[in-house]
Amino acid sequence: MGFSGAQGRQVELNVRTTSGAALTSTNTWLNTLEAADTRGLVNLRADGERSGTTVGLSFGNGTYTDDYGTVSLTRSQLISEAQAGTTIVTMTAELRSGWGTDNSPQPLLALTTTGTNGVTGDPPIPVISSANASNPPPITFVGTDVRTAVQFFIDGQPATATLTCLAGQANGFCVNGNVSIDITQSLSVGLHLLQIQNPAGPLSEEMPICVGTKSNCNS
Repeated sequence: MGFSGAQGRQVELNVRTTSGAALTSTNTWLNTLEAADTRGLVNLRADGERSGTTVGLSFGNGTYTDDYGTVSLTRSQLISEAQAGTTIVTMTAELRSGWGTDNSPQPLLALTTTGTNGVTGDPPIPVISSANASNPPPITFVGTDVRTAVQFFIDGQPATATLTCLAGQANGFCVNGNVSIDITQSLSVGLHLLQIQNPAGPLSEEMPICVGTKSNCNS
């Protein structure tokens, strides 16, 4: 819990993985890992050999750059070099620098009630009617270690929402207590998983949200 699904994933660039049908799979994985880096979830690194010399590159702003700023390559250039056999690197989704510091602990969300709500069973997860799916009403949770500048994810993808600290704020954090999350995007009918992330910190646990009825969310 707390880590992106991209964390620790690896893709190797060599003659085989950048040729023929394998290239499609390689690019698909790199699309995913580069997107995770751009969202601040991982640090995508490329380590290996380039023209017989050890090389280490970090992804950022669409390019792979070494620690000294002397080498900067696009993905296409790396793949071309791998196809030519002059570059062999392993791409790894690593932890970002400063991950999980005191200023960015793992935020936690909890339900404000217990028991059964008669719609999805026990526990009583938030339920949004299908009529409100295009404009979901704010949902109240118990929030712990939640910064006011959190990022939102729904089903693992960046989401648009706003957060209000119902118990007040202190030092850039909501005071541990109830928080209100207003999702400002349309949701499809069915079960969704909401997560929040403090800047450069671990992801929260996955909080289920039901849109629709029991039959839509318990299948």
